[in-house]
Amino acid sequence: MTRMIIGVAGIVFLSGCVPETRLSIKAWDISIDGLADTVLAGEPQGAFDSVTVLPLDNTITGIPLWAVHSSGMVNWDTNPMSDHFLAIFTWEDSSWIELDRITMVDESIDYMFNNGVRQEFITDNFIWLTVEGGIGAHSAAYELLTFDGDHLEIRFSSSHCRPAFAWIENLPVDSLPDLLLDCSDPYIFFYASGVVKPDIRIIRWDSRDMQMVSMNLRKLPPDTEYSLREPVNRAVEFARAGLWLQASQAIGEVQTLPDTVSDPERWIIGWNEALISQNLETGEGSVECGYPLLGYVFYGDYQASIDIMKQYAPGEIFCAESPLIQGTVAQGWETQLSDNLISCTESALEVEPEFAAAFYLHGWALYLSGQSNSSIIDDVKRAILFDPSEPLYVLSLEYLTE
Repeated sequence: MTRMIIGVAGIVFLSGCVPETRLSIKAWDISIDGLADTVLAGEPQGAFDSVTVLPLDNTITGIPLWAVHSSGMVNWDTNPMSDHFLAIFTWEDSSWIELDRITMVDESIDYMFNNGVRQEFITDNFIWLTVEGGIGAHSAAYELLTFDGDHLEIRFSSSHCRPAFAWIENLPVDSLPDLLLDCSDPYIFFYASGVVKPDIRIIRWDSRDMQMVSMNLRKLPPDTEYSLREPVNRAVEFARAGLWLQASQAIGEVQTLPDTVSDPERWIIGWNEALISQNLETGEGSVECGYPLLGYVFYGDYQASIDIMKQYAPGEIFCAESPLIQGTVAQGWETQLSDNLISCTESALEVEPEFAAAFYLHGWALYLSGQSNSSIIDDVKRAILFDPSEPLYVLSLEYLTE
């Protein structure tokens, strides 16, 4: 490959490989005076506000390395417009040598912070770097890259409508740090409403296939011991229905794994636990959102939503000017509220067909959407059937049928 060498006389291109010199000198022990200015001078005039230099810990060969990346807002007026870049440099024979460079084209990053590139330590056979940048008003892009001593390679790339949605965390399931993505939806009503539906995803590095792999909820196979298979598979069903509280309780029944459990079964259980616990934690935060009634539904605590409704008489609940909506962030977004309640409760009822609270909330959602009174009454009747001790259900039926 061709490498760019920057010396006192300017930029020179040399072909061939840089000798594999092992140096004990660390990158942060060498002065980087002039590196940022020289790299910026090699870019089209006015393309970027500045460039940032990050000393790296070289886990591969030990030679000093630096990551250099563009910073600030891209200049829309340059023609052609320059995309943000990340380059890897080393120092040899009194010259800066650019080993490789990659541009952030896929996610079209508009803005790069000075600390937008970080080194992560996932495996020693690569230098791992994360890139975070801004897109538009508040969206963000994230890229996970590796450098093998010669080439930069993007291993994972994503974007989301909220910043800081991705991070590296060492989960207890395997020995390597993992990538977590908070893809929770903040547009249930409007962005600033604070109402968010949890959606945490986990991506792990597969050292055998050399790729990032998304970890999904999985049921245990039929030949697994019933006492283990039943609560784990039940937890998966709850989680897929967005009932994170119930999922946590179900998988929590598995206190210890017997010695007879196979490694593949332990693997499935471990990742199920990780996904459930991460989404449960996010769901706990959602109940403190701008509209707790829906936040509790997203969390799976339907009874807490019913407790909120119990503060009002049925005539205040089933009315056009309900205090459950007026003066809240849900006002003006009744259609979105109804759609989300219907979707969540129907998913919950597929798993729990005798879920009284889900029937009542489904009936209220039908009311908000303008459905026929008979459909609403049918739901309230089912709520009473499965929980006849709840006064709110009985009083609501009386109100709706009077």
